[in-house]
Amino acid sequence: RERTMAQAASIPDILNDFYAQNPTNTTTAGVFVSGIRSGVGKSTFSLSLIGNLLKEGLDSSDVSYIKPVTQCEGVQTVSQFCHHKGIRHVDLGPVVFRQGFTYNVIEEDTTESREQRLKEVVEAVRQVSKEKKFVVVDGLGYPSVGSVAGVCNAQVAAALGLPVILVGTSGVGDAIDSLNMARAYFERHSVPVIGAVFGKVRTDCPRHSFSNCVKYVSKYFEATSFPIFGFVPESPLVKVEREEATCVFVPQARALLEKSPPPEGKCCHRDLSVSDDAIKKAEATVSEFGTHVDFVALVKAVTQVLGK
Repeated sequence: RERTMAQAASIPDILNDFYAQNPTNTTTAGVFVSGIRSGVGKSTFSLSLIGNLLKEGLDSSDVSYIKPVTQCEGVQTVSQFCHHKGIRHVDLGPVVFRQGFTYNVIEEDTTESREQRLKEVVEAVRQVSKEKKFVVVDGLGYPSVGSVAGVCNAQVAAALGLPVILVGTSGVGDAIDSLNMARAYFERHSVPVIGAVFGKVRTDCPRHSFSNCVKYVSKYFEATSFPIFGFVPESPLVKVEREEATCVFVPQARALLEKSPPPEGKCCHRDLSVSDDAIKKAEATVSEFGTHVDFVALVKAVTQVLGK
């Protein structure tokens, strides 16, 4: 489905109006990206959102990205893209779920409390988004991942005061049911969900054609007044893999981050070299999502929630 731009204003105009109308606001506008389950393409969507913010008129100095809670000590495509574009970003936040971490948390054999852990996450986001116009916060797995440590997606989004965009999956019944369950978890934590994007929608499924996925999922959510910002067909060019599979492992990354914060446009991987092929694929992903997702309406929805 081709996107339709309901708003005449551009993304820079929307954000400038938001800050002009909220002069006492001290929080950077932004969105928390969560999936309905692991592997649906949160980081790929985050990459696409950032890329389309730039295409719609924001400068690289206006945007920042962070993945504050992660399981992967490596470089994903979104981080490579930010590095290449000079966007301030932190791809390895203060909480990393290494092997044995969950055991230690349950046994209370850690150096920080749940409250301290969440406070560190909030501070990391505050630092990376300082003096920016829009921050993209990339979640981990599905809504409740990290709850054992007090830093699940819903808890982090609530502490940040940011609305959530959900990344759904292919299908009709499962796409609707899983999205409703994810919405309910965030609502339980009093976190507003501005809408959803469905990625990896199969075009070769014998049960549901792409057009039927779009038709029936849209019809269902239109009846509940829940915004769907787009459906992105799965394609070999921008095929989304599991987050863990797309990581380039850099074991010293955590130590680099702890040594000193990343400068503007750089990450903890100081000597990161990004290939032309990686950037070409990233830009193809940005273009593909830009064709099918209404990013203007998404940003407008973010400012409407934050302006209340």
